Amino acid sequence: AEAIHLASITRTSLAESHGSAISIDEAAYTLAEPPLSEAGLASIGATHISGSGERIPDPAFLTLVAKSAIVREVEGTGNLYEMNARETWPLASITKLMTALVAENLFDPNIQVAITAEALAVPGISGFFKVGEIFTVRDLVRSALGISSNDAAEGLKESMGAERFVEEMNMQARAIGMTQTSFFDPTGISSLNQGTAHDIA
Repeated sequence: AEAIHLASITRTSLAESHGSAISIDEAAYTLAEPPLSEAGLASIGATHISGSGERIPDPAFLTLVAKSAIVREVEGTGNLYEMNARETWPLASITKLMTALVAENLFDPNIQVAITAEALAVPGISGFFKVGEIFTVRDLVRSALGISSNDAAEGLKESMGAERFVEEMNMQARAIGMTQTSFFDPTGISSLNQGTAHDIA
């Protein structure tokens, strides 16, 4: 799994010296409350002073475990870091971000959608829907994003028609400049949903 973690810093050392704990899993790292201050990070050697006098994270304390990555400025167009950012990879549930975007652009959020047996037949996280239940587009978008419900994503697709919905996903991708991304279904189950870190960023 892709992960960014603090290397050479143990849970015990953080907890003892800073009243804080670090939780490291396969996806990411988080600092529990209270978070380490800038001075706290400096005291364990996790930062250093840049040439401009600014305190920044020390790359020696950060390890990136990923096949593709990009770090982009929130405001501006510059990329701070890239690694294989234009290589294509299966998007998995990131696909649902486009599903939600298409649904919100094309549907009234209050339109009601009936859950079908076909929507429930899709494998993966369901959301515990039942055939015949009625939900608004807004509810299905929230479920698709909040719990990564495949059934909700399929329900949104079926409300328009499978082929047209996926076409709209690909058209929307092109419209916002995602030239290296293509969608095959609204859930991300298929490995044919492909994209790059550059496009996603």
